[in-house]
Amino acid sequence: MSRRLKIFVSIIGFIFILLAVGGLWVYYNINSNQGRVNGPPPGWKPFNFRVLQVQVDNNITPEVVANATGISIDQIDGPGVLGLITVKIPANKNFLEIRKKIFNLKGVRSATPAINSYAFKIRVPDDPYLDKQWAIKKISAEQAWPLSIGKADIKIAILDTGVNGNHPDLKGKVEQGYNTFTGTSNTNDIHNHGTLVAGVAAAFTDNSVGMAGIDWDAKIIPVKVLNDKGISGTTNFNFKGTTYRQISTVAAGILWAAEHNVAVINMSLGKSRKAALEYINDPSKWPKDLSDQDRQVYEKLKSENLSLDDLPDFLFQDAAKKAAVEWAYKKGVVIVGASGNANEKWVSYPAAYPQVISVGASTPDDERKKPPPWKDWLPFLDKWGSNYGKKLDVLAPGSNIFS
Repeated sequence: MSRRLKIFVSIIGFIFILLAVGGLWVYYNINSNQGRVNGPPPGWKPFNFRVLQVQVDNNITPEVVANATGISIDQIDGPGVLGLITVKIPANKNFLEIRKKIFNLKGVRSATPAINSYAFKIRVPDDPYLDKQWAIKKISAEQAWPLSIGKADIKIAILDTGVNGNHPDLKGKVEQGYNTFTGTSNTNDIHNHGTLVAGVAAAFTDNSVGMAGIDWDAKIIPVKVLNDKGISGTTNFNFKGTTYRQISTVAAGILWAAEHNVAVINMSLGKSRKAALEYINDPSKWPKDLSDQDRQVYEKLKSENLSLDDLPDFLFQDAAKKAAVEWAYKKGVVIVGASGNANEKWVSYPAAYPQVISVGASTPDDERKKPPPWKDWLPFLDKWGSNYGKKLDVLAPGSNIFS
């Protein structure tokens, strides 16, 4: 049995719950002012049209890109071992025109803007007891624990808003991580989303405090890829001798984790197609400081009267995240991602990449979590539904998960 398969088999029980955190309302017992969140957080911008991320074959170099676009070569990074070129687009050039010139080059695999993800929704009551953790019984964890409570050498990278390493149910289990925004080890979690995900995976168990984690002994490696509002961005990141000055923080986090011997990468983040389309079609949501060139891009997309089915894939398949996922997969890392919680028939990226185990949320009745039929009449009810579709791999407990 390969090392990858052994790791997968040894931890698949708790991964199923860990993954479902991406498409749920969760119970969370750490002081938080996040409350109930509907849709993207304030300040979220789905696209960065000043950055073009390009996956390329060996024949495409920065010089080739510069010649094709007229952009100065000092604004172009890569390709390095990832086969990824990032282009900082000047303010006087149009993203769609530059993308077309590059995408028409032979040897270009994909060309996308930097795409901003956000933490999937949470709900915050405050009653912490094992009997609230219905998922523990659903996956028969109590029957599995006499056989194994996990291994201390298993490291789980939580790519999220950071992790509160001082929480009494996590203190001593959280090892040094990485902040993709600052390039430091400061992974303090102001938002709290990452901390609740870590608690589901590996909170201290059988210690008369708080809740039970699925894996009692695994270590948590916090990788801060979402800011304190729960939104990703772009950053400077050096990978094996190549410095990318404009790369997705999520991609940087995946690469950092893969190079630090983690067994599992968990990502409870993504982007809703409906939210992105609403953003495109509503100029009041556009940034106040939008450049003339970016305004032209948004106006062009808006003028096409796109439906959810018509939205082009390059607005969702971030090339840097894709290259990072492929690299981590080749390293033998088990990568898991949340399908999304917008009740859409498309699995959100990065969960939709074939190298990622995409997990949707199920209910105590083993059904996919769906919005209740009376959701529009009773506004206080949970209206969310778990994303589904051809790229969904598995459902796991994800409705009213306590952490």
